Amino acid sequence: MDNKKNKSRVNKRDSHSTSRENSIHSYKTSDLYLNAFLKSKGVTLHNIERRDNKVFFVFQDEGDIQVLVNKYFNDSSVGVLSFKAALADLRTIIFNYKDP
Repeated sequence: MDNKKNKSRVNKRDSHSTSRENSIHSYKTSDLYLNAFLKSKGVTLHNIERRDNKVFFVFQDEGDIQVLVNKYFNDSSVGVLSFKAALADLRTIIFNYKDP
């Protein structure tokens, strides 16, 4: 897929938001591999949401998350073991997640 298609796909599924209650900037996506990339880069997982049989991971955005997303779609590297561990953690969360 070319970058133009990737960016349009990201815009449809991912979102940035700010919680006014505690001024937390966040980034939400359901893309499992992007989630694993962000987690392996040390971005803090803030929340998990389930909607229509789909799990969304909400990451805390400390101002650099869009840079990391762009790096992901431009084939940036990440440690294989850290990516594998992050992917395993996220899959565990998905399969064990219960709606509150």
